[in-house]
Amino acid sequence: MMDKTKRSVAVLLRPDIRKIDFECTAGTERVAISDLQLLNQLHFSTLYCSAAQLRNWPTSMRLCQLFYPNAFLDLLNKASCSRNRFIRRTFAIIYFFATRVFEMLYVFQFIFVCRKFDYYYVFQVPLVGILAQKKTLVMCQDLGPRTFYFSTLFTKRFQQICFVFCSLALKKLFIASKPSIPENQLSVLHNNVDTDIFIKKSVGFNKRHLRLGYVGTWSTEKGINVLVDVVKRANQSDIAKHMSFIIAGDIDIWDRSDWEKEHLAGLQRKVLSLRKYRNVSIVGKIPYRNLSDFYQSIDYLLFPSVWEEPFGNVLIEAMSSGTPAIAFSIGATSEVIDNYINGIIVKTKTSRAFSQEIERQYLLGPAKRERLSNNAREKVLAQFSQSARAKKLLSYFQRIS
Repeated sequence: MMDKTKRSVAVLLRPDIRKIDFECTAGTERVAISDLQLLNQLHFSTLYCSAAQLRNWPTSMRLCQLFYPNAFLDLLNKASCSRNRFIRRTFAIIYFFATRVFEMLYVFQFIFVCRKFDYYYVFQVPLVGILAQKKTLVMCQDLGPRTFYFSTLFTKRFQQICFVFCSLALKKLFIASKPSIPENQLSVLHNNVDTDIFIKKSVGFNKRHLRLGYVGTWSTEKGINVLVDVVKRANQSDIAKHMSFIIAGDIDIWDRSDWEKEHLAGLQRKVLSLRKYRNVSIVGKIPYRNLSDFYQSIDYLLFPSVWEEPFGNVLIEAMSSGTPAIAFSIGATSEVIDNYINGIIVKTKTSRAFSQEIERQYLLGPAKRERLSNNAREKVLAQFSQSARAKKLLSYFQRIS
């Protein structure tokens, strides 16, 4: 039963996420988990709702699994990619309407189950905001098609939703898509990191050796092709023996079409082929609880993402651990990294420019690397800590009261 003496918040995750392992998950799912923990610390009574299979969750958290036919929609989507023109068009139409119908069913389940809650905090399910706008915050971690479901059917109500974006860059992209929405309905709340888990490393920098690391999904948009090229270039240079690379992560194929799986398998082979180099270690997926150890074992995090990155949680995790990042100037990276102060932003988006910056950092020496490390930790403590996010999140709930 819900505690009537507390304010209550029902958290809803978008329905296309299939499984969430509390100990390993990252991305949007980790942000939702972190916010759920923050809300509990702020003495809210909470309920976490999703269509995902939940694993290794603390028994203290109240959970609710809702129905959403992901497998059925996968079949429709696969049929809509048929080579037969008639079949492709027919199933594309069926898929379009089916996704909207089941989105409505998903939302109606949530609203019914959580009808007595004071607030709704939903991740990329704006239909909740359309139907219950006076008590709903819609958090956007990207701008996928789901963000704009029903926006033309319920134009006026869509314009009254309180949207919260994980970065200013994402907010600007949203405004470009929906310029009619009032500015006061759009807020920015940067993602946070637990600075007590991701603590600053005590091991110093080696003058003659540079330890470089990558962690994340192996995909084109995350820059895995750039990473492979950077490693190859490093091993063709004169300072190859002074560098080592640790590559963590793997491909993610659970919700991909057949041709996407083939493409990702090709990327996986590319990464695994780097094992031929003595200075490369491929360690696979790392549980979330062990990520801090990974960041502490490297001098720089390589973040070669080539798409409009909405935020990049690994950046602040690494920086909190005292590990500066090297990243392209794209998406929200400039909101996190101050160039040459607490990290490095590569303005030319090529693997050659990325490699040149790595070589430049090798020549810097330990003292300058240590300064970057200290500044990275300070930036996180000032702007991306849990306490900073908690204050803002609380003020947003007060705004819709």
